[in-house]
Amino acid sequence: MTAGLHLISRLRDDSVLMYEYRGQKTGKKGRPKKYAGRVDVKNLDTDYFCLDMVTKDIQIYSAVVYSKEG
Repeated sequence: MTAGLHLISRLRDDSVLMYEYRGQKTGKKGRPKKYAGRVDVKNLDTDYFCLDMVTKDIQIYSAVVYSKEG
């Protein structure tokens, strides 16, 4: 049974978040591209983030991004 809740957590200030690559496959040999670039938290790309909730005080955006380890 699922509660319909999602985890929101705090990451380190120096953590690296990457956008998921959504482009066409090139058809070339080798591993396909997995990431489309770094997430700039002060300038979100609206192609990846969607607006979930708006109140008079806050706006909540969500997206699926990858966290780079190490």
